[in-house]
Amino acid sequence: YIVAVKKFGTTVLDLKKAIHASCGLEVAKQKIIGLEKGKVALDNVYLSSVKLKRKNKIKLIEISPQSFKEPPAPKPSPQPQKQQKPQKTKLEQLREIAEEIVTTETEVTILTSISPTELTDTQRFDLRKYAEYLTQKMLVLDGVSGGDDVRVERKKLIVHIQDLHKKIEEALKA
Repeated sequence: YIVAVKKFGTTVLDLKKAIHASCGLEVAKQKIIGLEKGKVALDNVYLSSVKLKRKNKIKLIEISPQSFKEPPAPKPSPQPQKQQKPQKTKLEQLREIAEEIVTTETEVTILTSISPTELTDTQRFDLRKYAEYLTQKMLVLDGVSGGDDVRVERKKLIVHIQDLHKKIEEALKA
Protein backbone atom coordinates (compact mmCIF):
# COMPACT_ATOMS: atom_id res chain seq x y z
CA TYR A 1 0.00 0.00 0.00
CA ILE A 2 1.06 3.57 -0.55
CA VAL A 3 0.26 5.88 2.33
CA ALA A 4 0.78 9.64 2.22
CA VAL A 5 1.52 11.50 5.45
CA LYS A 6 3.05 14.86 6.34
CA LYS A 7 6.64 14.53 7.48
CA PHE A 8 6.58 17.19 10.21
CA GLY A 9 4.21 16.89 13.13
CA THR A 10 3.13 13.38 12.18
CA THR A 11 3.51 10.57 14.73
CA VAL A 12 3.62 6.84 14.25
CA LEU A 13 0.04 6.77 15.52
CA ASP A 14 -0.95 9.17 12.71
CA LEU A 15 0.77 6.84 10.24
CA LYS A 16 -1.18 3.89 11.65
CA LYS A 17 -4.42 5.83 11.25
CA ALA A 18 -3.52 6.56 7.62
CA ILE A 19 -2.81 2.85 7.09
CA HIS A 20 -6.20 2.05 8.62
CA ALA A 21 -7.87 4.46 6.21
CA SER A 22 -5.97 2.95 3.28
CA CYS A 23 -6.37 -0.78 3.91
CA GLY A 24 -8.80 -1.13 6.82
CA LEU A 25 -6.39 -2.76 9.27
CA GLU A 26 -7.27 -1.65 12.79
CA VAL A 27 -4.69 0.53 14.52
CA ALA A 28 -4.53 -1.84 17.51
CA LYS A 29 -3.53 -4.70 15.20
CA GLN A 30 -0.62 -2.83 13.59
CA LYS A 31 3.05 -3.17 14.42
CA ILE A 32 5.45 -1.08 12.34
CA ILE A 33 9.06 -2.11 11.85
CA GLY A 34 11.74 -0.35 9.84
CA LEU A 35 11.49 3.23 11.03
CA GLU A 36 14.36 2.67 13.45
CA LYS A 37 16.85 -0.17 12.90
CA GLY A 38 15.34 -3.39 14.18
CA LYS A 39 12.96 -1.65 16.58
CA VAL A 40 9.20 -1.54 16.75
CA ALA A 41 8.05 2.06 16.42
CA LEU A 42 6.17 3.49 19.40
CA ASP A 43 2.96 5.41 18.70
CA ASN A 44 4.17 8.72 20.17
CA VAL A 45 7.37 8.93 18.09
CA TYR A 46 7.46 11.69 15.46
CA LEU A 47 8.29 10.55 11.94
CA SER A 48 10.67 13.52 11.58
CA SER A 49 12.79 12.10 14.42
CA VAL A 50 13.35 8.75 12.67
CA LYS A 51 14.75 10.24 9.45
CA LEU A 52 11.89 8.97 7.32
CA LYS A 53 12.61 9.74 3.66
CA ARG A 54 10.33 10.05 0.67
CA LYS A 55 9.22 6.65 -0.68
CA ASN A 56 10.64 4.84 2.36
CA LYS A 57 9.54 1.23 2.69
CA ILE A 58 8.53 0.01 6.10
CA LYS A 59 7.16 -3.30 7.33
CA LEU A 60 3.67 -3.55 8.71
CA ILE A 61 2.84 -6.62 10.73
CA GLU A 62 -0.69 -7.53 11.68
CA ILE A 63 -0.91 -8.68 15.27
CA SER A 64 -3.74 -9.72 17.50
CA PRO A 65 -4.40 -7.69 20.66
CA GLN A 66 -4.04 -10.91 22.68
CA SER A 67 -0.34 -11.05 21.79
CA PHE A 68 0.28 -8.22 24.26
CA LYS A 69 -1.25 -10.14 27.15
CA GLU A 70 0.54 -12.60 29.34
CA PRO A 71 -0.04 -16.16 28.22
CA PRO A 72 -2.44 -18.04 30.48
CA ALA A 73 -0.90 -20.19 33.16
CA PRO A 74 -0.83 -23.86 32.23
CA LYS A 75 -3.77 -25.75 33.61
CA PRO A 76 -3.06 -28.83 35.66
CA SER A 77 -3.61 -32.00 33.75
CA PRO A 78 -6.80 -33.79 34.83
CA GLN A 79 -5.20 -37.14 34.06
CA PRO A 80 -2.40 -38.52 36.18
CA GLN A 81 0.88 -38.61 34.33
CA LYS A 82 1.62 -41.87 32.65
CA GLN A 83 4.43 -43.93 33.98
CA GLN A 84 7.40 -44.27 31.71
CA LYS A 85 7.67 -47.51 29.83
CA PRO A 86 10.43 -49.72 31.11
CA GLN A 87 13.53 -49.53 28.96
CA LYS A 88 14.07 -52.30 26.48
CA THR A 89 16.76 -54.81 27.20
CA LYS A 90 19.77 -54.93 24.89
CA LEU A 91 18.54 -58.18 23.32
CA GLU A 92 15.11 -56.61 22.67
CA GLN A 93 16.81 -53.68 20.97
CA LEU A 94 18.79 -56.07 18.78
CA ARG A 95 15.66 -58.06 17.86
CA GLU A 96 13.89 -54.83 16.90
CA ILE A 97 16.78 -53.83 14.64
CA ALA A 98 16.84 -57.33 13.15
CA GLU A 99 13.13 -57.04 12.24
CA GLU A 100 13.77 -53.70 10.54
CA ILE A 101 16.66 -55.18 8.59
CA VAL A 102 14.51 -58.11 7.39
CA THR A 103 12.07 -55.65 5.82
CA THR A 104 14.93 -53.85 4.09
CA GLU A 105 16.49 -57.15 3.04
CA THR A 106 13.34 -58.09 1.15
CA GLU A 107 13.46 -54.87 -0.86
CA VAL A 108 17.20 -55.20 -1.47
CA THR A 109 16.79 -58.82 -2.64
CA ILE A 110 14.12 -57.80 -5.13
CA LEU A 111 16.22 -54.96 -6.53
CA THR A 112 19.46 -56.95 -6.67
CA SER A 113 17.72 -59.76 -8.55
CA ILE A 114 17.42 -57.39 -11.51
CA SER A 115 20.35 -57.41 -13.90
CA PRO A 116 22.63 -54.44 -13.06
CA THR A 117 22.42 -53.22 -16.66
CA GLU A 118 18.62 -53.15 -16.49
CA LEU A 119 18.30 -51.15 -13.26
CA THR A 120 16.50 -47.83 -13.71
CA ASP A 121 17.81 -44.63 -12.14
CA THR A 122 15.03 -44.80 -9.55
CA GLN A 123 15.98 -48.36 -8.61
CA ARG A 124 19.65 -47.35 -8.32
CA PHE A 125 18.61 -44.46 -6.09
CA ASP A 126 16.57 -46.85 -3.92
CA LEU A 127 19.57 -49.17 -3.57
CA ARG A 128 21.75 -46.27 -2.45
CA LYS A 129 19.04 -45.24 -0.01
CA TYR A 130 18.95 -48.78 1.45
CA ALA A 131 22.75 -48.80 1.73
CA GLU A 132 22.61 -45.55 3.72
CA TYR A 133 19.84 -46.94 5.91
CA LEU A 134 21.86 -50.07 6.64
CA THR A 135 24.89 -47.94 7.50
CA GLN A 136 22.75 -46.04 9.99
CA LYS A 137 21.64 -49.30 11.56
CA MET A 138 25.29 -50.34 11.95
CA LEU A 139 25.93 -47.09 13.80
CA VAL A 140 23.01 -47.87 16.10
CA LEU A 141 24.46 -51.32 16.69
CA ASP A 142 27.78 -49.73 17.66
CA GLY A 143 25.97 -48.20 20.62
CA VAL A 144 24.60 -51.53 21.87
CA SER A 145 26.91 -53.27 24.30
CA GLY A 146 26.36 -55.97 26.83
CA GLY A 147 27.24 -59.47 27.87
CA ASP A 148 28.32 -62.38 25.69
CA ASP A 149 24.80 -63.10 24.43
CA VAL A 150 24.38 -59.48 23.29
CA ARG A 151 27.81 -59.44 21.59
CA VAL A 152 27.04 -62.65 19.67
CA GLU A 153 23.68 -61.35 18.40
CA ARG A 154 25.19 -57.97 17.56
CA LYS A 155 27.99 -59.63 15.57
CA LYS A 156 25.46 -61.71 13.60
CA LEU A 157 23.53 -58.57 12.68
CA ILE A 158 26.66 -56.71 11.63
CA VAL A 159 27.78 -59.58 9.38
CA HIS A 160 24.27 -59.74 7.89
CA ILE A 161 24.29 -56.00 7.16
CA GLN A 162 27.75 -56.27 5.60
CA ASP A 163 26.48 -59.04 3.30
CA LEU A 164 23.57 -56.84 2.22
CA HIS A 165 25.99 -54.00 1.56
CA LYS A 166 28.05 -56.28 -0.70
CA LYS A 167 24.93 -57.25 -2.67
CA ILE A 168 24.05 -53.59 -3.15
CA GLU A 169 27.59 -52.66 -4.23
CA GLU A 170 27.64 -55.46 -6.82
CA ALA A 171 24.29 -54.37 -8.23
CA LEU A 172 25.46 -50.76 -8.51
CA LYS A 173 28.80 -51.54 -10.19
CA ALA A 174 27.38 -51.83 -13.70
